[in-house]
Amino acid sequence: MTKTELIEYLHSAYPELTIDITCIKGYSEEDIVKLERLYDIKIQGQLLDFLIHMGRCSGGFFQINL
Repeated sequence: MTKTELIEYLHSAYPELTIDITCIKGYSEEDIVKLERLYDIKIQGQLLDFLIHMGRCSGGFFQINL
């Protein structure tokens, strides 16, 4: 899934959220390798897509407004 497809999919599920696309950041491949080593896991599939495209900052998809 591309970054754009992921953003469009999540936004279709939560259209009421305001999203700052400029803030969306993912992890690098090097970061993913470090996470796999640290936690002794293999990151793949949807989790890998999410972490690469918006794992560091979701641009507002997962913020809590109190």
